[in-house]
Amino acid sequence: MSDTVIQPRPVGHPLAGQRMSGARMIMQVLADEGVTAIFGYSGGAILPTYDAVFLYNEHAARTGEPQIPLIVPANEQGAGFMAAGYARASGRVGVCLVTSGPGATNTVTRRQRRTSLRCWRSPRDRSSTLAAV
Repeated sequence: MSDTVIQPRPVGHPLAGQRMSGARMIMQVLADEGVTAIFGYSGGAILPTYDAVFLYNEHAARTGEPQIPLIVPANEQGAGFMAAGYARASGRVGVCLVTSGPGATNTVTRRQRRTSLRCWRSPRDRSSTLAAV
């Protein structure tokens, strides 16, 4: 006889089975994780994700759910520092959203500090960069 206990299947996500873009998936994951602010500077490759931020907030406003504000600094380096400061001050995750190439390179100063900064690239187009402090 085995001591293995069969666990019930977890209830699926309310959006499970829906077709969505990678940008919309990023926004949904951020919302599901309780992100309350995004610090970012736009650029060509990341624009679909910015569109998803605006669409998410538009939907949230219609349904009465909390929106996730997009705070735009003067440059990408500022976005990294703002996300880090937000994380330290609030104890929440600080999200920095910048484009690839020079945009991501400009956040290197923030990454050299001792706080943790994780970067993800879109597996589909390998152009978008998302960093969470």
